[in-house]
Amino acid sequence: MISRAHPLFALAVAIAACRGETTRRPNVPLISIDTLRADHLSCYGYIRPTSPNIDRLAREGTLFSRAYSASSWTIPSHMTMFTSLPPLLHEVDNVGRRLDPARVTLAARFRDAGYQTAAFVTGPTLHPAFGFDRGFDLYHNTMAFTDEDFTNGDPTRPTQVAHRKSHHAVTGPTVRAAVEGWLDADARPPFLLFVHLWDPHYDYIPPPPFDTRFDPSYQGTFDFSDLEFNLAINPSMPVALYDGEIAATDAVVGDLLAALARHGWLDHTLVVLTSDHGEQFFEDGDKGHLTSLYDEVLHVPLVFRLPGAVRAGQRSDAVVDSVHLMPTILGVAGIDPGREARGRDLGPVLRGGRPPADLWALSELTLRQRLPLYAARLPDRKYLARVTEKEPLSLAVVSYDVHADPEEQHPRNPLDAEEHAFADWLTTHLRTLEAVRRALPRAGGAPAPLDEETERQLRALGYID
Repeated sequence: MISRAHPLFALAVAIAACRGETTRRPNVPLISIDTLRADHLSCYGYIRPTSPNIDRLAREGTLFSRAYSASSWTIPSHMTMFTSLPPLLHEVDNVGRRLDPARVTLAARFRDAGYQTAAFVTGPTLHPAFGFDRGFDLYHNTMAFTDEDFTNGDPTRPTQVAHRKSHHAVTGPTVRAAVEGWLDADARPPFLLFVHLWDPHYDYIPPPPFDTRFDPSYQGTFDFSDLEFNLAINPSMPVALYDGEIAATDAVVGDLLAALARHGWLDHTLVVLTSDHGEQFFEDGDKGHLTSLYDEVLHVPLVFRLPGAVRAGQRSDAVVDSVHLMPTILGVAGIDPGREARGRDLGPVLRGGRPPADLWALSELTLRQRLPLYAARLPDRKYLARVTEKEPLSLAVVSYDVHADPEEQHPRNPLDAEEHAFADWLTTHLRTLEAVRRALPRAGGAPAPLDEETERQLRALGYID
C-alpha cells in the first residue's frame, strides 16, 4: 500500500477515482454520544420517546442489545474504540497519559487506505494531547480552552475549571453546525467522520423545548449542576432533564443524517452510533460515573446502518464490547485492521449470520482506584473483580445472574466453585494481557525482552511470530 506521504499517492487516488473505485467504498460517520445509557433510548425499550432518530437508525440497520463499554469514563473508552485495545494495552487509562506513537488507530488505517478523515469533538477529555487526533486530517474541538484550564498547561491534566466549563456548555448545535459546514464545503468521499456529542454528560441543562419535554409542569431552577459535588442531588429526583438532553442530542443526530441525505450520501454510508459509557442514578448507591462497573455505566447503545451490507431491522443479543468496533468498521470498508487489534470483525453478524459462541465483554476502571476493577460480561453471568494484590496478581470476585438479577442487587455465593474457577481464568487472562502489553513495540525502541515461558504462550496465541 502506498503511504499518503509518497509522491505517487495523489496519482493513485486519482486513478482509482477515474475507475470508480472510491465510489464503491462507504463513507463512515462514527457518532459517539457521551454518557448515553442504552436503557434510556426508546429502541432499547425505554418508556419515554427520547430517541426517534436513533430508533430509525435501528429499524434500518442492526442494533446490538448487549453492548458494553471498555470503561466507565470517556478517555479509556474512546481510546479502545480507536485502537481495538483494552485499556490495559493502550494504557491511556488515566489523566496525564498519552497513546504511544507506535499504536495504530482507526483513523490512521482509514487515511492510509485513501480516506479523508475528520473529527469534531467537544470537551477536555478528547483533547488531541491524549493521542485521539492520530490519523485525522482535521481534528476540531468545538470548545475553546486556554492553558489556564489545565494543570501546568498540560492538556492531559484538565482542571476543575475545564471540567466545569464543559459541563455547563450546550454544545450539540455548535458541533452540528461545524459538521454540516464541513460536509457542505470540504468533504470528499470516501471519508471517515468522527462526531462526539457531549450534552448528555452532566450537567443536565437541555435547551428549550427539551428542558420541559418530559416534565412540562416543572417550575424549578434545579438543573443537576455540579453533579459530582452537589449534595442536594438525591435518589428521589426525576431524570427528566437527562432524558431531555438525550432528546436534544437525538435531534442533532437527525440533522446530521439529513445533511448526509442532502448530498446523496446516506445510502452509501456506514453509520455507526454508540456511547463511551452510561450514568448512575443511585441504583447502586452512587451518581454519575467513574466510580463503578455496574451495568448502568457500562451498557451502551451500538447501532450499524448500511443498506445492502447491514441487515435491516435486526437485533443481535451477542455480548460485545467496544474492542470490536474498530475491526468491524474497517472490515465493512474492506480494510485490514492490523495484527494489534484485539477485537473481532462482527461483519458476519451485521449480515445476519450467527455470532461466535465465545464472545464476552471486559471492562476496566483504574481512575480513582488504588488497584484496578474489572467487569466481565458473559451471556448469563456478570462478574465484578477487584484486584487485591498486583504482585502476584490476586482477584476478589463476585458474580450476578443477569437473568434473575439484572439490576445486580444480589451477588451469588462468593464461595461458589464457579467464582473460584472464573477468578483463576480471569487472572490468567489478565496476565496474558500484561505479557502482550510488554511485547508491544514502543516508539523509539524495541519492546522489553520476554522470558521464555511468556514468549512460548504469546507465540501459541499468535501475538508474535
